[in-house]
Amino acid sequence: KLGYAQCSKQLGSFSDAKKAFGDILKRDPKFFDAVIGLSEIDLEENAPDKVEKRLEPLLTEFPNHTGLRILEARLLGKNGKRELAIYKLKALSEKLS
Repeated sequence: KLGYAQCSKQLGSFSDAKKAFGDILKRDPKFFDAVIGLSEIDLEENAPDKVEKRLEPLLTEFPNHTGLRILEARLLGKNGKRELAIYKLKALSEKLS
């Protein structure tokens, strides 16, 4: 199902991708690839509130998850907080070094 969701997203079939990612998240709400994939679509469709709602509890539970932190930076950038996004990405980069 994840492969189908990712391919659908890549091909621009966001409705199919959203349904497939949603089905995955119904079974496992912490499946990071599905969280990130669905959130990327939401950002593309200018729905940052959905991303923030989905992302916040996961960042609390998994504060060092690289994919979630990158998604957080993209969300901040989308919300006009580019400097904060850059700061957070630099901090993440330093942690990984």
